[in-house]
Order: sequence, then C-alpha cells, then structure tokens
Amino acid sequence: MEDYKRPYVIINSAITLDAKLATPIRDSRISCKEDLVVLHRLRAEMKAVMVGINTLLIDNPSLSVKHVEGEVEWKIVIDTHARTPPEAKVFKTGGKVVVVCGVDADGERIEKLRNAGAVVIKAETTGQRVNLREALGKLREIGVEKVLVEGGGRINWSLIREGLVDRIRLAVLLAFLGSQDAVNVVEGPAMRYISEAKKMELVNVEKCSCGEMLFLDLIPRRD
Repeated sequence: MEDYKRPYVIINSAITLDAKLATPIRDSRISCKEDLVVLHRLRAEMKAVMVGINTLLIDNPSLSVKHVEGEVEWKIVIDTHARTPPEAKVFKTGGKVVVVCGVDADGERIEKLRNAGAVVIKAETTGQRVNLREALGKLREIGVEKVLVEGGGRINWSLIREGLVDRIRLAVLLAFLGSQDAVNVVEGPAMRYISEAKKMELVNVEKCSCGEMLFLDLIPRRD
C-alpha cells in the first residue's frame, strides 16, 4: 500500500463511563458548558472537522465554531456512497465542504454535491468503506494539515485500528447509560485477544469544574 503523508489527527468524543456517545434515541447531550468551549476551541485551532456519513445524516451538525473566536475552514464527510444531502447544514455555515466518497459512488449524486459547493474526493474502498489512509493522504494534498474527528463510532475505530490517530481527547460524564442499543464510542470488529488491543498512554487527566466530567488526554502507544 502506498505510504501516504497525512494530516495530524485528533479524535474528540464526549462519552459516559460505559463508553457511550448517545442513547438509543440519539440523545447525545453529554458535554457540559466547559467541555463545549474546549470542543469549539479545538475546532477553531484545527481548522478541519471530520465526521462519518451516519453522524451527518442522523445529527445534521453544522460543524461550525461557537462560544469562541475562530472558524472551521474544512468540513469533511467520509461518505462512501455520496449520500450527503446538498441541503445539509454544513453547506450553510461557512467553510469548504469536502465529501470523500468511493471511486464507484453514483455520478449523479456527486454532481449534485459539486453543484452545492462541495469538493469531492474519491478514494478506493475496502468492504464498502473508504480507505481512510488514502483519504487522509488526499486531504493533505489539498492543504488540510490537521483534522479534528468527531465520530461516529465506526470512523473512530477504523482510525484507531489502522494507526491513523495522533491524539484522543475524551470528555467522560461520570454516569452509566447501559449497553443495549446505545451508541458506542467505537464500532466495528473487535480484537480476539487482549494482547491485540490498541493500547493508549494517558498524558493528562483533569476534573471539570462542574464536578460531573473528567477530561482525558491520550496518545496511542507505539510499542
């Protein structure tokens, strides 16, 4: 496989103690005010925000900056089949929208996205999923130097599993949701053995002033 140069990648997620992003009805209001300020500061600093297509379709986020000064220059959607709606909020709140789709994505859908103002990048697919290493390499080629990834679980796990993450920031609500039908921070095929687990190094931990959250700063262990 070609050794693509890629942007610096941070995953940011707000989760519960049992590693859930949202309830079964997609209530994801986990972050406190302080965490939201940190999130939006990260968006402004990183200049590029990435989500998967499921997150876009379900949550329809604007991926813009609030609470602090600054703006997002690149709004990136990983979207194998070019299903991003041209009327999505990301098109209405400034910044360049980049849709990364598979090489076999429907041409008519791609044309509609381009007409809506999107930059469309094509990448090879594996098992109906975009090759993220290639996608990140092509994003770097168009000038994206840093990327803040905001989910969902499948893209989080794919990036972690493939060694494409430089830092992970978790805001952990000190509460449990329960596992049945709730949304996991990582989704995808599990490792068979503990020895295969993707281990992290804890760089920093802080207790939020609200008293209800912990902020964890992690980096992947390379050993």
